[in-house]
Amino acid sequence: MADQPPTYDPNGNIRWFEPEAPPPGGSYGGKSPSSWVTDLTGDTPGFQYDEATLHSLVKDWTDLANEFQQDANNAKLLVAIEGPGKEYASGGHADRIHESGAALAATFEQRQKYCRDMADKYIAALGKYATAEETGKRDVKQAGGGIL
Repeated sequence: MADQPPTYDPNGNIRWFEPEAPPPGGSYGGKSPSSWVTDLTGDTPGFQYDEATLHSLVKDWTDLANEFQQDANNAKLLVAIEGPGKEYASGGHADRIHESGAALAATFEQRQKYCRDMADKYIAALGKYATAEETGKRDVKQAGGGIL
């Protein structure tokens, strides 16, 4: 008998789309879902990331923003399209393409702004991380250099 393809089992633990499947929620950078934390008020859930993951996230968001910016620049080229002929219909088609290109460019601009805002948030988190590291080093030095 020929080999049969695997049968889907909803109760199974098999990841079907390795390695392309995204990591499970809350595991970006190797953190488990148990790494949920809350802010000082205890109201807002969030994640903890190590420094390398923060740098990686800044790069990922910045790269995506750059791609959207390039796409926006390409979409702006549609605004300069001319109709193929001199008749009214050609001009009307060109006008619709202009409107579509402008809307597409605006959408890409909004998306790249969102990505840059996200990168800025992770840059701010890196600043807090660095501040915490420096504070910790200073406290250890003031305490006599350690516990040994």
